[in-house]
Amino acid sequence: MGSPAPRSFRRPSAALAAGLALAACHSSPVAVEASALEVQATLSTTRIAATGLAGGDIALVTVSVTNPQDRPVVIELGGPPYKSGQFPAAETEGIGFGLRLVSVDSGPPRGPSEWTWGQPRVSFGARQTLRYTVTIGAANDPAARRSGVLSVMPGRYRVVGSFGKQEAAPLELRVDP
Repeated sequence: MGSPAPRSFRRPSAALAAGLALAACHSSPVAVEASALEVQATLSTTRIAATGLAGGDIALVTVSVTNPQDRPVVIELGGPPYKSGQFPAAETEGIGFGLRLVSVDSGPPRGPSEWTWGQPRVSFGARQTLRYTVTIGAANDPAARRSGVLSVMPGRYRVVGSFGKQEAAPLELRVDP
């Protein structure tokens, strides 16, 4: 038998090789569907009041999306071309965060909506959460628009937040006159 190989030329142990392979798997993003993410929406208040032409109270809606996995992931949102509108998130393509208001009372079934798009691929780190906040303002006059605010008339609304094609559980918002 010959002498053992110098230490610098020995093969790594099986445990070390397995550890390196596992580390490589956890550092490379894995492509998953948006349904693999946890999407939720929160409201700062469930009731606001409309006053005058300048508008009344505001409510903040925050849509949060979390990668629940212990590894980085990539979500393919689709597009271009991008599809958008006031329809369920399941029918969108190329949409990141979305927020739509649906009237619960009689009258027009759809309230205002806001969507982000233009980024066909979104990466998340392990257990990373991204948030998007939208301001909803109450007004007695449909012409009362404030910059950066989704204006709503008095009534009851279902607030639906989404990310990609995944919707959060709907929330209820009441706008008093």
